[in-house]
Order: sequence, then structure tokens, then C-alpha cells
Amino acid sequence: PVTTLDVIVYSFVMVAMSGLGGLPFFLLPGGLSKRSAGLANALAAGVMLSASYTMIYEGQVAGPKAVVSGLFLGAAFMRCSRLFIEGREDVTLLGWSGQTTPKGTLLFLAIMAIHSIGEGAGVGVAFARSTGEPSGFRRGGLVAVAIGAHNVPEGFGVALALITKGASPASASAWAVLTSAPQLVAAVPAFLFCETFSAIQPLAMGFGAGAMIVVVFGEMLPEALEDADADSVAQATVLSLATFEGFRMML
Repeated sequence: PVTTLDVIVYSFVMVAMSGLGGLPFFLLPGGLSKRSAGLANALAAGVMLSASYTMIYEGQVAGPKAVVSGLFLGAAFMRCSRLFIEGREDVTLLGWSGQTTPKGTLLFLAIMAIHSIGEGAGVGVAFARSTGEPSGFRRGGLVAVAIGAHNVPEGFGVALALITKGASPASASAWAVLTSAPQLVAAVPAFLFCETFSAIQPLAMGFGAGAMIVVVFGEMLPEALEDADADSVAQATVLSLATFEGFRMML
């Protein structure tokens, strides 16, 4: 049978995979030009849109109404969060402060961390034994591997968004891992209390998707359009979205 330690080990490796997404930026010591930063924002937007679609698609299988409710809640949460943060210079998030960092970046980091909870819960539930089967090890292992692979391009998207704000490659990679850390935190309770987490997972997925979509259209794309032409931004967004979706379909 699957033990709690098994879930922790698989989840830890899964989270660490996010850091691989930041590796390409160590090859760019000179940073990004203004146009490159705009296109990087567009690429990150495509990754986030694809991740949002995946969460909606996977969540609606188990609870379509909960996913739709989550979408509205996620959008409302972003609105309330923005109203709270606007004009506040004392807001900080592990070193990123409202005085030196765009408020949208703080929201982006928080939302990426929140959306990871649903993915971690999915791993924990997958490891839990279903009625009539001796163990959920094989199913849970496959889900953990799939999400770990998914974390690489998602970590790239997080790192990419931070690099455009002037973060170092090491800092961006560390944040890519930190925003996935809730997967580990959520996996163990979900494994131990799988029925409860199964019931709320569609709502959590919808919430994460709704919040990310707001970040894409409210922050990433407008910033991209400030630094690059609309045609290039559109092409970069669609390219990254299609690439990420193709990667997901291969898993």
C-alpha cells in the first residue's frame, strides 16, 4: 500500500521540477531588451492561458457547476485583491514589496501559489486507494509524473514573468519552485482525506483558472503591448499556448 512518505517524496520531486523552467535564463546574463521583455510577457501569457484551460477542462469532468462557480470566485478575488493592494506601499510577499514591485506581480505570484493547491490535491487523491483495488500507487505515480512534467513549462512561465520585471535567473527559478510548493502541502492531506478534497477540487481548479485569466488579460498582455507591437504579441501568445497544449496532450 501507499504510505504518506511515498506521497511526500513524489510530491517533493514534482515541485522541484518547476525550477528546471528557469534554467534557460542563466544563458541570458545581459537580461532582456524592451521588445524581448514584451514578447516574454506574451509567451508567459500563453502558458498561463493554456494552464487555465487545462484546469477548467479537468475540473469540469468532476463538477462543471463547481468549476463555473470557481471561475467567478477567482475573478472576484482578483478584483478585491487589487482594490486592497492599490495605494498600499507596505504590502510585501517574501521580499517583493509594494514600493519596488508592480502590484500585478505580487498578485501573480500569490495566484500561481494558490492554483498549485488544486494540483497537489489531485496528486494526493490519485494516490488514495479506490474501492476494490489494493493500492493507488501506479495511478498516483503517473499523475505525479504528469504534473511534474507540466511544472517545467509552468515554471518557465513564472520565471519568464519575473525576468521581465528585473529578477535574476536564480531568484526567478526559486520563485518558480516556491509557487509550486503548495502542491506538496496539499498532497498529503488530500491523500489522507481524499473524499473531502475530491469534493472541493473542481471549485479550486475553477478558482485558480479564473484568477489566472484575469492576470493574463489585466496585467501580462497590456504590459506586453507596451513593449512590443500587437501582431508580435498575438503571435507569441498563440505560439506558447499551442506549444504548451501540445506538450500537455503528449502526457
